[in-house]
Amino acid sequence: SLANLENLSVIVLDGNNLSSTVPETFAYLKFLTILSLSSCQLTGTFPQNIFKIVTLSVVDLSLNNNLQGFFPDFPQGSLQTLRVSNTSFSGAFPNSIGNMRNLTELDFSYCRFTGTLPNSLSNLTELSYLDLSYNNFTGRIPSFDMAKKL
Repeated sequence: SLANLENLSVIVLDGNNLSSTVPETFAYLKFLTILSLSSCQLTGTFPQNIFKIVTLSVVDLSLNNNLQGFFPDFPQGSLQTLRVSNTSFSGAFPNSIGNMRNLTELDFSYCRFTGTLPNSLSNLTELSYLDLSYNNFTGRIPSFDMAKKL
């Protein structure tokens, strides 16, 4: 299993018809920097602990319509790109998203998110791409005055 490769830093399996769940054991890959599983027909619930890997810089789970998930409280980390578009991720945006100060790309389009957008989004000063379209957000749009690259 890939999870036995403790020093693995990059997993890219885009475009494969895996039709499976994401192994919980991926959360133990403490050197993982890139996890790209776009368009793999993934199912089940994405393991939240994977988001807590502090070395992660890219997570792309896009185009997996049957993949469900919720976000944990995000720790401060090195995550720069987070794509979960066209998945069944749902729930509210955690206020702790503002801890991810290195984020340059955030794509949560075509998901099932609800509630208000947290003001902590304004802490994401490195953002150059933000797509939150086709969700069920309500309320006000936070200020992005500090995000000079948007």
